[in-house]
Amino acid sequence: MSRSLPLAYLLSSIRTILPLLALLIFAGLAACQRPGEEPLRPSDPTPTPTATATQTTANGSPNGRIVYLGTDFQVYITDPLGEESRPVTQGSGSYSWPGWSMNNGRLVYSSFSQETALYSAEASGAERAILYENAPGTGSVAGLRAPHYALWSPNGLYVTFLAVGESGLSLYVVPGSGQQEARQIATGEPMYMSWSSNSRSLLVHLADGLFRVDMDAQGRLLDLEAESLVYRVPAWSPDDNSTAFIVTEAKGHVLYVGRFDGSLRRAVATIQGIGAFQWSPQGGHLAVGQSLNEGDPLLRDIRVVEVETGDSRTLVEGAVMAFFWSPDGSQLAYVTTNATSTALQWRVVDVVTGEDRKVADFFPSSDQVIWLTYFDQYRYSHQVWSPDSRYLVFTGTLVEGDAADGQASQVFVLDVDGSEPPLALATGLLASWSHG
Repeated sequence: MSRSLPLAYLLSSIRTILPLLALLIFAGLAACQRPGEEPLRPSDPTPTPTATATQTTANGSPNGRIVYLGTDFQVYITDPLGEESRPVTQGSGSYSWPGWSMNNGRLVYSSFSQETALYSAEASGAERAILYENAPGTGSVAGLRAPHYALWSPNGLYVTFLAVGESGLSLYVVPGSGQQEARQIATGEPMYMSWSSNSRSLLVHLADGLFRVDMDAQGRLLDLEAESLVYRVPAWSPDDNSTAFIVTEAKGHVLYVGRFDGSLRRAVATIQGIGAFQWSPQGGHLAVGQSLNEGDPLLRDIRVVEVETGDSRTLVEGAVMAFFWSPDGSQLAYVTTNATSTALQWRVVDVVTGEDRKVADFFPSSDQVIWLTYFDQYRYSHQVWSPDSRYLVFTGTLVEGDAADGQASQVFVLDVDGSEPPLALATGLLASWSHG
């Protein structure tokens, strides 16, 4: 990720955010609290429902668990109906950006008050370990409360993370148990990464270069000779047989699919402006967005590309800030502006039928804006979809006339069929669904 720009109080309201999206997206931001996000008293992390708890699956309730950051800057875990919320962190410290390991047994989160450090802990909050402690005076990765970007390996053994050290923005790898010291493996910016599903290797997009780092040779970056600055995150196919990345050539920007070593490349799409892409969970398809020109803050349209043939069709037309495959691959959730361009809007589109429906208008919390701004990176570390592909989780306030002004940010669970209003679970700044 690129480090944040000094844009103080940028997030004072969504009416300020939207005209400044050109400064936010692909450049970074300084995250400050919106009005109404004052820290709660330690005794007040209580959920504040605004809709009846009717959003249930056929088995009686949504699947999985949700970890969230309260407005008191403590970390909590709750069930998806908000009925059993419990703290993971307690005390006088302030924390941020909690994320699940793939097996849901451990969490990783940052502290940013008494010390700046990255922690790993059991989901119960027990056996907390310091993975990395920042040197005094070092900065943040993507905002005032984001000193790290952390990403678990799929097997749950390692955590890779970005931190700003004496030599600048650096990528580290450390065992998630905290039993060994973190090892620095790359320095420079901007920098983005993704794990292979077998946890053996990382793809690292550093400046305009693409590199592979193998866990059995962590000190060596293998140059895949694929240069471009017009995208952020390279992507592994679910079976690890292929990778997707963009190369800037004399003829333009080309999205390629190739082997893990960068060989046997096959062009599947051309890109105008800035590009973002994600493999479908089952493989075989890529969802692709592009901004049309490099100065455009929003993507324009989403295409679904069949990797084998290169055939593509436009699934979404218009401005798109972020998009996410559902775990079963049947739907894409995406964020755009609402009809009046004064707020953001969640929409869901059926990949097969093309049915596209609005599910909620909202003003995002400050941390939610960071998540959406870097959506192609955060999709790996912070899950917006429930494991059963029926619900979304997000933070902010709902658009209800002027009623949203001054309200505290809340954690919402949203049934994507649009049959129920979003269910507020608790006051909070950021939330992520477990993987199962």
